[in-house]
Amino acid sequence: MRNQIAAIELRALVGELKQLEGSWLDQVYDLEAAEAKPGKALVFQLNKSEGKRFLVCLAPSSVFFSVNKPATAEKQSGFCSTLRHHLGNARLVSISQPGSERILELVFSSRNQQRQLRLVIELFSKGNVILADEKGVILGCAEHQAWKDRTVKPGYTYSLPPATADFAAMAQEQFAKAVLSSGKDSVVKALAVDLGLSGFYAEELCLAAAIAKDKKPQQLSQQDLSSLYSALQQLLSRKQPINAALEAKAAAHIAETSLSSKTAPYSRQMKELEIAVERQKTAVSELGKAAQEATKAAEFIYEHYMEIRQILDDYNRLRKTFTPEQLREYFSSNKLIKSIDEKTGQIALEIGND
Repeated sequence: MRNQIAAIELRALVGELKQLEGSWLDQVYDLEAAEAKPGKALVFQLNKSEGKRFLVCLAPSSVFFSVNKPATAEKQSGFCSTLRHHLGNARLVSISQPGSERILELVFSSRNQQRQLRLVIELFSKGNVILADEKGVILGCAEHQAWKDRTVKPGYTYSLPPATADFAAMAQEQFAKAVLSSGKDSVVKALAVDLGLSGFYAEELCLAAAIAKDKKPQQLSQQDLSSLYSALQQLLSRKQPINAALEAKAAAHIAETSLSSKTAPYSRQMKELEIAVERQKTAVSELGKAAQEATKAAEFIYEHYMEIRQILDDYNRLRKTFTPEQLREYFSSNKLIKSIDEKTGQIALEIGND
């Protein structure tokens, strides 16, 4: 896991968080031993028929839920008190991610005031947590922030930051246009920044599509773009459990910061966190196995990158002057090539593991 959650990871996490919809909010706490500014590290105690769940916000790093209550601060911040005032006994109606933004939106229905309130958790830049009413007017926020295109302060209308490309909703033609029109000097930067995939997943796509990550976007062929788009669709369809890993990482980090700043008076809390970490080891191990299987193909391509690249370079060079029969004859001695489709230009390779 990186320091901050990626948009594609948040997309997977939202699917897991959906089970919290319909819960009633019992209480809001500031998290104990949190390095973040007060109001950005919060614990939302939710209650449903299945029992209590604790939604933990660590803006701008991550969000996750747990069945175990983390250690909370004895004294609450002013923003936490604001949340308690407006969201007391509210029902969690929906959880969503706008487009491919690193933003989590929670809609609450107030039991007492019969209105809907929106809690926005921003997981980019310095991070923030914002509470807005049904008209979008900000009732409170963890930190006052201002940019040239928007202001986050009580009394202002909340607006999302300028939208980035929604890679999850792109058709192949839109995807190709977005990559080719990028002003970045490499395809990996175009995917990471302009499409919002983050460096980690941008590199994974390049590996899966057998494309050099430092290649300029404008140098990509239609086949290259098609391969990248196919790799993106496979990534989006991947079953990627994320909550358990986030919970385990956060528990370990909180335990570490607690140990360095608190000693004897908090030894009991440390022990509870250590138990929570141990409880997550199995879940993290399973997640690791899933990740290894999911990236096996990409790693395999990377190991044989030079062999594959040589075949592609030879084929692209020779197909301009060779007839299909000459191409087949030229590559007939290459045992890696299983078949060649002259109409589409696709080459099927068979590479052994020995």
